[in-house]
Amino acid sequence: MLEGTCQQQGQIAEAADAGRLIEAFLARFPAFGVYRFEFSAQEPISLPAYTGSAWRGLFGHGLRRTLCVTRQPTCEGCLLVGSCVYSTLFESPPRDPADQARYNAVPHPYLLRIDPQQPGEIAPGAPLEVGVHLFGPAVTALPYLVHALGGVGERGIGRGHGRFRLERVWQLAAPTGGWTCIHHTGGPLTASTTAPARAWAAGAAPERIRLQFQSPLRMKRQGSLVGPKEFGFGELFRQLLWRLNDLARHHGGSDARLEWANLAPAVDRVRVARSELRWRDWTRYSSRQDALMQLGGLIGEIALEGEGLATLWPLLRLGQWTHLGKATTMGLGWYLTLDAASLRDAPPLGEAPTLAGVGADH
Repeated sequence: MLEGTCQQQGQIAEAADAGRLIEAFLARFPAFGVYRFEFSAQEPISLPAYTGSAWRGLFGHGLRRTLCVTRQPTCEGCLLVGSCVYSTLFESPPRDPADQARYNAVPHPYLLRIDPQQPGEIAPGAPLEVGVHLFGPAVTALPYLVHALGGVGERGIGRGHGRFRLERVWQLAAPTGGWTCIHHTGGPLTASTTAPARAWAAGAAPERIRLQFQSPLRMKRQGSLVGPKEFGFGELFRQLLWRLNDLARHHGGSDARLEWANLAPAVDRVRVARSELRWRDWTRYSSRQDALMQLGGLIGEIALEGEGLATLWPLLRLGQWTHLGKATTMGLGWYLTLDAASLRDAPPLGEAPTLAGVGADH
């Protein structure tokens, strides 16, 4: 009896220590902005199964065409690479040699969020939209993005390159604050200040939650992609921790970092009560490599329970807005935490998100 009581007290102390570390980390995590760009089709548009790659290409093309003053074919060797908005957002920044062993790549300070309910066939006058999250100093690039995206519609998207036009830009003040229009065609840009990470991570921890993956989740373990059979909560949380630490280090202006060892006891006390994951392939064309590429990943949902959820809940909540895994700049790795409370303030672009139209099931 005494041994059990001592063990329980030790677990409570561990949870309290981990909770304090997480609070300190969130206080130093970069503030970020959540935006939605609303367009209208000018011609019939036929979209591919997943549009993340196409949108990223349009964003990059629009920024480069608008902002590049040297007109060099690549950014390599350019004297302005350290101060150019295009290179800051879209080119892989150089790594510190000391980071070579720890970081595979420096994360980009943005991600795209693709509405999984967007229909594949869009008639003239119908809406289409894409979400953009900007982290840390990249928030100051918003006016450039708005200006650049005001013209990319003439280039078109999808099969046949159907043209579209920017109508409005929206900003989400905080998870419970609702969307506010901050720009419409011909008007000024009135973006508000960004909310701190603690606001996006706030909320009481439930006893049981569901994680629903809205776009394919690509995780690698020892060089191999993690499939439904290899999936475990420990692997997912490790990937999330890498993602959050990378964003904090490279875009937060501080050395804030959470160590796995301090959170591992809480991770061990979380169980996957139910798993309905499956593999979904997504084929895209890479213009840089002039080849078709497979970017499959996990979709579906899992149910989690256990005492460790109370400790890890703020990071799981924050991860909804940062995504995790590979290809987050194309919108991959987006999940929702679903429970009675979070259903009211979930972050999808539309209501009641589904997984239809993301790709072909396997």
